[in-house]
Amino acid sequence: MYGRDIIFDNELGYIRIHIDIEGYCRSITYLGKQGIPVDNYLSLYGTHEKYMNRILARYDEGVIENFKSFLAETWALPLYHDRFKGFIQGMNQEVMAYFAKDTYFSKKLLEYVQSGNEV
Repeated sequence: MYGRDIIFDNELGYIRIHIDIEGYCRSITYLGKQGIPVDNYLSLYGTHEKYMNRILARYDEGVIENFKSFLAETWALPLYHDRFKGFIQGMNQEVMAYFAKDTYFSKKLLEYVQSGNEV
């Protein structure tokens, strides 16, 4: 299982982003003459594609014409913050702790899984 590659090859240069089978960014390759925000792009490593504004779906829809300008939009700014990944991990832990306390939810989830469905 390989995942997917998103490739932008135009006058601005060549950019390839590899998204693994679970949806996480595992590599970014850039070949071009223009400067890029290297630190920002490095912070995308290990980030789920959903946090990158559903980059796979937007790529498939043809919405992204220029990767560099797409990731320079205001929605992307939190991705580059040094505490973003820690914030997301903390939120996930809080949500899981909340649902672990909720016996109704736990019971329904157990019934759902026991009926042969995947979570």
